[in-house]
Amino acid sequence: MIIESAAPTGMAWAATEVKAKIVNMSFGGPELDPVEHAINTLSQRYDILLVAGG
Repeated sequence: MIIESAAPTGMAWAATEVKAKIVNMSFGGPELDPVEHAINTLSQRYDILLVAGG
């Protein structure tokens, strides 16, 4: 299982280092608010599509 605090770091890495335009992730668990915030922030900042499902 991915530790939720590592998810935004991975999203930022994909956006900045790999220059990904689409990132698709799947998470389990009820608590995704920090991840949702990171997705919105990084999507806008780097003009990429980040997809995360639970």
